This record gives sequence, structure tokens and C-alpha cells, in this order.
Amino acid sequence: MNGLITFLEQKVSPIAAKIGGQRHMLAVRKGIISTLPLTLVGSFFVIFLNFPIPAVAEKLTPFLPILDIPYRFTVGILALYATFGIASSLAQSYKLDQLTAGIIAVMSFIVTSIAPARLWAEVSTTNLTNNKLEIVAAGRYLNIANLGAQSLFGAIVTALISVEIYRFMKVKNITIKMPEGVPPEVANSFIALFPAGACLILFWVIRHMLGFDINATLSNLLMPLQGFLAGNSLLGGLVTVFLICFFWILGIHGPAIMGPVIRPFWESSIADNMEAFSNHVAATEMPNIFTEMFLQWFVWIGGAGATLALVCLFLTSKSAYLKELGKIGFLPGLFNIKGTSNNYQLIHL
Repeated sequence: MNGLITFLEQKVSPIAAKIGGQRHMLAVRKGIISTLPLTLVGSFFVIFLNFPIPAVAEKLTPFLPILDIPYRFTVGILALYATFGIASSLAQSYKLDQLTAGIIAVMSFIVTSIAPARLWAEVSTTNLTNNKLEIVAAGRYLNIANLGAQSLFGAIVTALISVEIYRFMKVKNITIKMPEGVPPEVANSFIALFPAGACLILFWVIRHMLGFDINATLSNLLMPLQGFLAGNSLLGGLVTVFLICFFWILGIHGPAIMGPVIRPFWESSIADNMEAFSNHVAATEMPNIFTEMFLQWFVWIGGAGATLALVCLFLTSKSAYLKELGKIGFLPGLFNIKGTSNNYQLIHL
């Protein structure tokens, strides 16, 4: 047993630490986590789209198209926000201009995700929600359906590639240099001119000339893995929990290692559930079970290792130190924050 622990500490732990600290992995984790406020706000409006009280739901029916708008512009285009967050985080690690990198990445993702549709004349259509006749004016339209959580892996790839192109061209001085005294905002805009053009042409050719859909390809390749890790597979859920706890045993932040790998699947599964719920699917018939929320409230009760019970034992302890520790850790434990119980465990190892 000692030999196994020594092997894990000397061989596995350093590799895991390097993976967790790798700049691209960190950028993915930070970028996706930055979309959490939008997910929470959007999920609040989903409740009104499928209100559990029939009488209230009936009164809300005429307002469903309006109530659907906040959801569509938060969770509905989650991958678009994640693209900016990932690119901005990666640019920060390279000490590039974060705003410029984020904008180039968003442009690249939109180009590779959407083919604009054009209506040459007005079209009348019936709104299925309220049975009212609506007129769609002539013009160009973008289908935001491809900007949702199902395109997160395409967003990750697009963001990383666009920032690497930006960095490469800046390192190789393939930029327009402005004279000294020019405001930094203006100088950064000209520095990004060639990288922006290169990204635009690259993803335009790939998507619209070669007809290669990055989002669809990645979704088709990774969908089985999503169904295993963040779908309805008990084994997949156990594997996720095991790996997170395994890295904690090595003294490494488990979610920091697993986050960049599992979080896109979690976000996509949560978005699938929210979409189903907004379409009046019963809460007991959601398409995915093992989402992050399931783990948070049914597995990590009090934090990784389900330590809320330990904190409650502290409160009843005869030791003044442990009782005080319990008082400090109880409220954070309700929100699955386990720093206090971690300290106790480390002291007694």
C-alpha cells in the first residue's frame, strides 16, 4: 500500500498538476465558468416557461414568447459567451490584448457556426404559442440555435485556434506597427488587423467553401462520451466522481483537473434539460440525470466527500476546538464549500 501511495505521489501527481496548470486547460475552465451567471439567470426564466402550477401556467401562456427571450439570449447562445471568455483567458496568459482576442474569437465562432439566411419578401407565419399571425420582414437572419451549449466544443476549438493565430502573427511581427504616441487602443486595433483577417478567411473557407461543419463534427464524435459522463449512465457518473476524488487524494484540486474535460459535457446536458423543460417536458422526464447539479446536491453534500455530516458532528463534539470548527464550517457546508472539514482531515492524516 505504501508503495502504491509513493508511486501516485511521485509519478501521477506531478503529471496531473501539469495538466491542471496547462494554459489551454485553464483558459477553457475559466471561460466556461465565466458563463455561470448567465446560466443561473436564464434558468430562472425557464421556470416560468413550464410553471408547475397549472392555474398559474395558464395565465402565463399569453406571455410565453416574451418570457422565452431572456432564456434564448443567455443559455440559448451560451457557446458565444464561452468563446469570448476562453479566448480572453488564453490571451491573458500570453499577455495579449484580451478584448481584441475575445472579439476575433467571437467573429471566428460565428463564421464557423452560422450561415446567414435571406428572405427576399415578407413572410406571414402563425405563432404556435399564442396562435397569433406574425409578419417576418424581408432581410438577412442568423439562426441562433447553433450558438447554444451543444456547440461548446466548437467554441473551445475556435477560441483556442484564433488566439494562437493572433499570438503567432504578433510574435512573428506579421502586424501593422503604429508610430509611438498613438493611443494603445488604436495601436492594438491595427496589430490585430492581420490576425483578424487570417481567422476570418480560415474559418470562412473551412465552413462555407469546403462545407466542413466543425460544431457538427465535434458533436457527433463526442456525443457518446457526453451520454456516458453526463447523461444517464450510472457507470459514467461513478467514473466522474472517482476521478475527482482520486485527484483530491493526490493533493490536487480535483475539479481543476476534470473541469476542462467534464464541464462542457455538464453545460451541454444542463442546456438540454432546460430546453426540454421550456418545451413543457415533465421534470421527472429530463433527458440527462448526471449533470453537475445532480452531483452537487445528491453526491457532494457539504463538498467532495459528503462532509456535511462531519461538520454536524463537530457541532455536537465535546471538544471546544471541534465545536468552533463546526460553527465556522456549517454555513459554507450548506453550499458545498468544505475548507473547514478539509483542514480537519489534513491535520488528522
